[in-house]
Amino acid sequence: MSLSRLVLALAVALLAVVPSAHATPAPSRATLELSAAGKRALKPLTLSSGTFTVGKATVASSAQLELVGSVRFKSGRRSVSATSLTLTVGRTSSYVSARLSRKTVRLFTVTPTRPAQLDPALSTVTLTRARIALTTPAATALRSALKLKRTPSTRSLGALSVAYKPPGHELISPPAPAPTPTTPAATATPAPTAPPTPDTGTSIDVPAGSCDPARLSATPAGSVDWFGCDLPGTRDLRSWTKYVLTPAAGCPSSDSGTIVASDGASRLIANSAYDHRLQVTQILPDLDGSVTLYLSGTITYSMPAHGIDEQITNLEIDIDPGGLTGTIRADGRSAARNGVLCVSSPEQYADETVMNLELSTTGNIVRARATVADPIGRLGGGEYPAGQPWGTFTFVDPTR
Repeated sequence: MSLSRLVLALAVALLAVVPSAHATPAPSRATLELSAAGKRALKPLTLSSGTFTVGKATVASSAQLELVGSVRFKSGRRSVSATSLTLTVGRTSSYVSARLSRKTVRLFTVTPTRPAQLDPALSTVTLTRARIALTTPAATALRSALKLKRTPSTRSLGALSVAYKPPGHELISPPAPAPTPTTPAATATPAPTAPPTPDTGTSIDVPAGSCDPARLSATPAGSVDWFGCDLPGTRDLRSWTKYVLTPAAGCPSSDSGTIVASDGASRLIANSAYDHRLQVTQILPDLDGSVTLYLSGTITYSMPAHGIDEQITNLEIDIDPGGLTGTIRADGRSAARNGVLCVSSPEQYADETVMNLELSTTGNIVRARATVADPIGRLGGGEYPAGQPWGTFTFVDPTR
């Protein structure tokens, strides 16, 4: 055989055994199915169910599989999501752990109806229609988070199945030929960026309605902007902001208050406290079509002369299925004032619904108009009735 024929034969052989560089193996999946009896046992709760993609996995004498997504529990207008789902499959016990109400718990017990198949050599896991049930700690946490009259049932809710195999090796495409060098066009040297002004808590006032509409469409990906500048200033977030920053009268101190952004939150304009930017730390789509955005950032309202010590942090934007309504959940502290000027001892709260949202989308930007949620008490010293405007949140549409 000539050298040219030998090279051609080797090339044909290689093409016969090497997969296409464009072939992407389908991801492994896990399926959670609720039974009719399980739905009845959960009432008044509802639980989203469906299919999860399996992410990172470790397979040895036992297996740990990351289930990408979240599970949402709802009761009336309240809801809570279980995130960071991990399925552990063992020889003697199996379970699903999750992050629920900011704590890691064993969410479900998993009881195989037939032995789980683990193959450490091939890193494969098969679990077929194993029974699942809420653990007692998870049921207790759900009762507290959703303010239920009774603890949810720990009876069997349905079945969980998973068939996992590691993804195939991907080919590395040959590098593209280097482009022919060209002379770059002359570009102007950008002006140096001024360092951010420290947030001292003070603020200038700006006329009501002076919010530039372009700013409400300019939120970058990875951030959420919270605007108060577009409000009229009558029993709303804008009037609360102005009140906190107005020099006090009638109490021993005559100092004005402060509004300070920290822990990932910042002002959009350094000398105005009406508008803030928070950072997106995680976006979790749910199986029912809802989406949750987790935010970092803290905003603290302080006015000692009037007993104001209010803080909101760890905001979550929960977007309902369909994308037209939602809620804001948050941690923080607040003191209901009940018309008394000088109060103290603010109360801490965690993972509570503090605002309701009405959403609209223009281009790729979502505008979520916020109102005070019912029951009231966490925002504005508890003096703003449910339904009062509490600003506009803007962010890049997470479904695109």
